[in-house]
Amino acid sequence: FMNMLTSPSLHGFVDPDSVYAPGGGFGGFYFSLGVYESIHEPETKNFYCYSAGCLGVVAIFNGYDFYDAYGMALNSQQKWKNGTISRFE
Repeated sequence: FMNMLTSPSLHGFVDPDSVYAPGGGFGGFYFSLGVYESIHEPETKNFYCYSAGCLGVVAIFNGYDFYDAYGMALNSQQKWKNGTISRFE
């Protein structure tokens, strides 16, 4: 858990106000979202994100919880299945 929140730089320095948000695919996104929701005052942190980790950070700063994110994912999937959007939208 702590390795996810603080990641040392190349020189071994750990900034206590930094949060490393790794990728992790669909499942990793939901796990990460729970971790980010537990961060006290996330607006005071420096986030460094990659892939699905970035989506979790965006969700937190927009006030989306698990159910909001899940609903948006299902809606997007349905639009893609219906041909309303492409896989790049």
